Amino acid sequence: MTKPKKDNEGEQQPKLFSSKYIVGLVAMIIILIVTFKLLPTDYTWPEIKEILLSAKPGYIIAGFGLMFIFQHCVTLSIQLLINLFSGQRFPLELSFKSAYIGYFFNNVTPFATGGQPMQMYYMNKRGVSLSYSSIIFMLLSIFYTICLLTVGAVMLIWKHDLIMSSLHYIRYFMYVGYLLNSLLIVGMVLLIVKPAIIRSLAKGVSGLLLRFRFIKNPYHYLRKLANFTRGYKANSDALRKKPIVLVKLFLLHLIQILVLFTIPYLATRSLGGKPNMLADTVSLQASLYISANSIPTPGAVGITETGFVTMFKSILPDHQVMPAMLLTRFINLYGFMIISAIITIIAFLRADHDRKHKKPRLDKKTKLLKNKANNRV
Repeated sequence: MTKPKKDNEGEQQPKLFSSKYIVGLVAMIIILIVTFKLLPTDYTWPEIKEILLSAKPGYIIAGFGLMFIFQHCVTLSIQLLINLFSGQRFPLELSFKSAYIGYFFNNVTPFATGGQPMQMYYMNKRGVSLSYSSIIFMLLSIFYTICLLTVGAVMLIWKHDLIMSSLHYIRYFMYVGYLLNSLLIVGMVLLIVKPAIIRSLAKGVSGLLLRFRFIKNPYHYLRKLANFTRGYKANSDALRKKPIVLVKLFLLHLIQILVLFTIPYLATRSLGGKPNMLADTVSLQASLYISANSIPTPGAVGITETGFVTMFKSILPDHQVMPAMLLTRFINLYGFMIISAIITIIAFLRADHDRKHKKPRLDKKTKLLKNKANNRV
């Protein structure tokens, strides 16, 4: 299959430092400050700082290790699908950077809506067609949500009494979270199984935009739209012929969810928590995560911090609750966002440099074949 042309010619693309993402980041910081001011605690911040400094660093390092495993599962999922749909061997580095770009922008936008557009934009800059990347990230969302609800439901059945007694007012957010995520799965599965829906939606939106003259070049837009829907349908058909890919995606996302929900356990262990609390911490974190998904704040800040303090009081001593929350959020959000931001900036700077110098980025196998061909000549 020949490499598709890029889809971004003549169209305005999202900016790395656009006002939307800056506002989201500022909003996250403000919400965090207000949240920490309002969180009830019987300990002063100097006392909490002393407890944090006494934490065992080995568990914190292990927590970051789990976050890297989490991101590596995202990388492998992207790589699996991009090679399937394109029929080519794209470099793993492309999927690696796309995974971290998604993590960063998902956490600075409400309902994690900013990650996929920036991932698709970056991959398009690297030569990946939007008809490939659109279905790739839709599939990732489907399997992530399915595994999230699966783990959450299993834990809710297994640890029902503990979860319901710990939730308090957060139970209503959990109900909304289960409902919204279930509707999301149904909608996205329909788009995969019935790709004609995409065509109908695209035609409806384009007709509306044309009517109000939001599109300057309608014929160019409609031609690109036809190419996109044709490619989307082909990719959807290719996926149905490879059921093993669906199994691999499910397993990769199941690992993602489990390692993410294990981080609070490592945080509590670093503070001297009991070793037999793994199931309890995973069950509480699963319900908290699903609850936080119903709140449109960047990085789910606010509800996650207050929810953690509210729920984990049932299994942790009072002096460990606030430090455990801070360590957990430092590992799975604050600290890892810094890592993701650095990788994101490097990825876009390198992509712009390669584009200006028209330097293609090939994987090792492709380079080897190209060198052999040149040597024969």
